[in-house]
Amino acid sequence: MMGWQRGTGVLILVCFWTAAAFAQVRVELLSYSEVARASARESEFFESWNDVSLQRGLIRFGMRLSVHRPAATFARQADVSGLTQRYVEFRGKYFRLRLGNFYCLLGRGLTLRSFEHHALRWDSNLDGVYFEIHHSFLDVQLLAGRPRKTRLNVAEIASSSAGGVRLPAQYGGEVRLRVFPHLLLGGTYVYAARAPLHRKGFSRYSLSVQMNHSFGTVYGEIAHAPYPESFQLDDGLALYLSGSLFIGSLSFLVEYKDYRNFAFYNGLLNNPPTVIREHSFTLMNRHQLVQNLNDERGFLAEVKYPVLEDGLLTASYCRTANHAGETIYRDLFLQFEKESFLGGNWLWALARQMEFTR
Repeated sequence: MMGWQRGTGVLILVCFWTAAAFAQVRVELLSYSEVARASARESEFFESWNDVSLQRGLIRFGMRLSVHRPAATFARQADVSGLTQRYVEFRGKYFRLRLGNFYCLLGRGLTLRSFEHHALRWDSNLDGVYFEIHHSFLDVQLLAGRPRKTRLNVAEIASSSAGGVRLPAQYGGEVRLRVFPHLLLGGTYVYAARAPLHRKGFSRYSLSVQMNHSFGTVYGEIAHAPYPESFQLDDGLALYLSGSLFIGSLSFLVEYKDYRNFAFYNGLLNNPPTVIREHSFTLMNRHQLVQNLNDERGFLAEVKYPVLEDGLLTASYCRTANHAGETIYRDLFLQFEKESFLGGNWLWALARQMEFTR
């Protein structure tokens, strides 16, 4: 531990020395650490992320030094410390090129979504090459890289390094065209290289349409995954629809999902919308839906309206079922938020959740 801390201190001193030597160099440091300890050794816990980046002109270099020492012996991650991410990036007015570790979202995540969630120990970054172009009528993303595996078996836990275990390479991207001022058409395509248990790789793709206006937004995306015969799976299909409407101070939101055989590598590579009410309260979040992308359909309806002075009333209802029609999850939610009441901001919430898989 002390050796790692001394190494970090030396790196920080080098960064500041470099910034002093070259006035045009911008240095950014971000550090987070958490430690807990009880009487038993099994309860010891230590977590630390330390991000360092240097930027000069269009070039940016960054790295992350991390320590992860979980408390529970059955944790799905190993004790690791060292260099977990590194990258070099070239950024212009309309483009960005990144070599190394990166995160990526294609469409709404039906075909690919890599992201990080510290609290859940989830990090599905890709290691490779990422390129994007943004213009007034065209957006393009291109990628090639190996995703980090976030759920490890016993053998992988024992042998994993700070950079993690990597899944087969993914190649693809997304194109979005602004056909009219309020209309966007898009498409995504991703090819997964051959996995150890299969002779062939597989591809998946999606088409999307989005209409934006002052009174609301409509979005739809449909995706298809034609699996090779060696997978012994029916083709994957996914559909996501959403619409929002604003009538004066009244707003409506409606979402719909239909996912069939669409969990790539057990859901490690894509993360489509859950189409449920995502609660930020601990007591209301204890029976949150665990999404099953292989057999799930459902909807969400939500309405918001200001009441009283500085008050906002929110009501929502969502239901998720499998394709046999059996209800998996249902949630009825009511919330009232009021500002400047008795010297503070107040929020009252009431929810009834029913989770049927237990």
